[in-house]
Amino acid sequence: MLVRNLRKNLIEILFVTAFIIIYLTILISLNLTPSGYSVSFFLLIGIVIIISILFYFINVKHEKENNTLFQFRFISEDLLKCILISLMCICVLIPPISNPTTVILWEYVKPINFIRAFVFIIGLSYLPGSSLYSIFFFKSNLHKWFKVEPFLIKLTFYPILSFSVIGITVLILDQIGLILESIILILFIIILSLFVCDLLVKKIRAQNINFKTNNIAISKYTFIVLVVAIGIVFFSIGIFLGRQYLIVEDDWVGISPAIFIGDLDLNPLEDKIYDSNYPVFWGYIIFGFGNLSGLPYININALLAPFCYLTVTSIYLFVKAILFDSKEKYAILATILIFVFCGPISFIHNPFEKFVISELIYRLEFEFIFKSYSYVLLFISLSLFITITKHHKKRNSEIDILKKYDNQNTMYIALGSFFLILSFMLYMLPLFIGIGFILIYSIFSVNKELNLKLFSISIISFYIFFIIFDSIMNFTLSRMTIRNFFYFFGSTRFFTILETIPSPILIWTLFAVLFMILIASQKLVLRIIKIRNEKKEISYYNSEKIFIILIGIFSILLITELFAFIFGLIPSIYFLNEENLIFYYINLIFVKIGIIGIIYIYFSYYCFKEQKRLFFILTSWILFSFFLASLLLYLEFFINYLFFSQKISADAIWLMVYWFERFWFYAIPALCIFASFGIIKWIKRIKKHILFIKIKHLEFFSKFSLTSFLIVSSYSGIIITGLSFGIPNYRITDDKIEVIGWVSENIPYNSSILIYNDFHIRYSVRSMTKCYGYYINSIFNNEYNQTELIWQINYLKKNKIKYALISHDFISYYLNLSTFVNGYLIPNFYNNTLYQSGDLTLYYAPFFD
Repeated sequence: MLVRNLRKNLIEILFVTAFIIIYLTILISLNLTPSGYSVSFFLLIGIVIIISILFYFINVKHEKENNTLFQFRFISEDLLKCILISLMCICVLIPPISNPTTVILWEYVKPINFIRAFVFIIGLSYLPGSSLYSIFFFKSNLHKWFKVEPFLIKLTFYPILSFSVIGITVLILDQIGLILESIILILFIIILSLFVCDLLVKKIRAQNINFKTNNIAISKYTFIVLVVAIGIVFFSIGIFLGRQYLIVEDDWVGISPAIFIGDLDLNPLEDKIYDSNYPVFWGYIIFGFGNLSGLPYININALLAPFCYLTVTSIYLFVKAILFDSKEKYAILATILIFVFCGPISFIHNPFEKFVISELIYRLEFEFIFKSYSYVLLFISLSLFITITKHHKKRNSEIDILKKYDNQNTMYIALGSFFLILSFMLYMLPLFIGIGFILIYSIFSVNKELNLKLFSISIISFYIFFIIFDSIMNFTLSRMTIRNFFYFFGSTRFFTILETIPSPILIWTLFAVLFMILIASQKLVLRIIKIRNEKKEISYYNSEKIFIILIGIFSILLITELFAFIFGLIPSIYFLNEENLIFYYINLIFVKIGIIGIIYIYFSYYCFKEQKRLFFILTSWILFSFFLASLLLYLEFFINYLFFSQKISADAIWLMVYWFERFWFYAIPALCIFASFGIIKWIKRIKKHILFIKIKHLEFFSKFSLTSFLIVSSYSGIIITGLSFGIPNYRITDDKIEVIGWVSENIPYNSSILIYNDFHIRYSVRSMTKCYGYYINSIFNNEYNQTELIWQINYLKKNKIKYALISHDFISYYLNLSTFVNGYLIPNFYNNTLYQSGDLTLYYAPFFD
């Protein structure tokens, strides 16, 4: 019997191994081999781990109970804290890299600096959070509520609290008006003080300070989550090793406020300094990590890649909270499916397609930046709200809500709102999904009255936190909110009268009115429920009919998409007009969710059969996500075009697509929860039907085929994006890094620089130095005459472009441009060389003085 089982397992392992090797070989040969590039080892390991764990989960037998898989002993928290504090106090004596403060080549970072950096990254991400958690949540029962091991809760909450504390501390100290050195010193003292307070509080509470080893037990499902997290960590490290620095896009913008922190002349919260549409809070976090770890800001942010594991644990806790009444295997499978979800089936990377994958998956898996942390805070905030509502069921409608909760639970409600405002301070979009989901969940939950009151408490708490932080930040949140509001709608298209109202008054009033409407709407909802209960009407208005209508509408849209595809009615984005916009919009939906998303939606049938209430929560969540994604379409098409007969401009169409891509992906977790019900039901059907067919390994091959289909149809896009992002084509060169570092330290703020046509250098210089970069090709044409020459010189004078960053290799490809730059521009204007790295040379024009 033992030999037979070993032989069976060996055959299954061989098949899975063969599939992984063949599958990855095909993808690598299609995307990397033709260009002669090799794949990162860490990236490959991460991909293999994710694929293997999905095969394991679908093929393994799931017991009714989540039994302990293994145990081991590890040093206690108190001893670990003492070790970290000691190491940090020693490593603080290692001289930091103070010049440049933005970015430096890795080859210039000495091993001793890496030691200091790693010690402080671990210490800063663990110590403040663990001390606060121990002081305020020493009786925490969150692990019991989530039904997970305590260490998983701590592994998630400690870094989240630590990042938050560091950012808020730096923010307050900077707003007080302290200089850089004072902020760093006080921040380190506060971290030490939290550790000391933790020990003193334990003494006061008569708690033992434990310096012995503790026993840690890991269950099977927690082990699977940890393996997924490890796979994502390897994946993100592989991206980091390929890129070496952050990807030159929004990542750099979030860090840029750190440059001006502690500068008494330049406040990062002033509009003239920081005019981006993104909030500034991540810059304060990176400032704390960068200065205490002794590495420049870009470098230290790149080293935070392993914290992508937080995206796995936070989403797992969120999904587990939603599926509280379901078996744990559904939460595990849904979590895995989220991290392998990619709608479009793609096997070759298209360099002209920015993202095959969704923005959510990109930020969760590829690197840990401000958007990643914002999503983590969002999911943790939602999971706290759901968990509290699940464990406090109202028995008496006359009991005051405040009497039903002790101080600990009230703190959890406030903590959830606190995380939500921090998420908003990092990236504003998740807030709308968060509030919408909480309201949807409260309406469809069993204890509506209790949950809607909890919703009111959460909203009021958020509003209070918003006013507090907005005041601390000199009303930056209000200005950011109104700026993004007009950016969303187009500043000259809607509500332009609001631009004349001061931002704090406008936003505080709008938020207050919006929240009052949400809270007041509870009475209407509760009144309707009460009337229906008195009439003893059937719950959910005949749910079967609603389900049929929803699936019918989706099927009609799918048929319309197929019809438009077959007859070539789907237009290109460059040829959109009012007549074909609807076909393009329907196509946009199906392109984003892909074949796998379509299947997942039909799998919602199994969720409907088992848990109708959950089905309506998830369906409403999906519809709400697509409603927000399509809001501009409704305004432009249904209002402007149908009612006012106004043409839809090209800018409006671009904004529709732009915002659609930044909202629709919030539906992915709901789709994957639907899929978990469908896939597990199919696995049961396979096992049931196989019993009547006596063919060896037929059950395994059926499950093997199902898993292979999931991987090929869903995970391929993520893999090829990861492979392509790790090649040198996307890596910012060492010469550019050196130039960016030098410019950020030596060029005055708000200077104008003439830059050759390179996105990396222009975007990073603009983000990290606040120097406006002018593209050289936007000024100079390839043909020159005396009239154009006079205009070009006047343009340089008008904008006071004192600096020019020239790549001589680049301009050598354009004969006229090279002749003009080398023969006239440099000798007559930019004749002072300031810095040179490789073929890049930074010039200065004394003429403009």
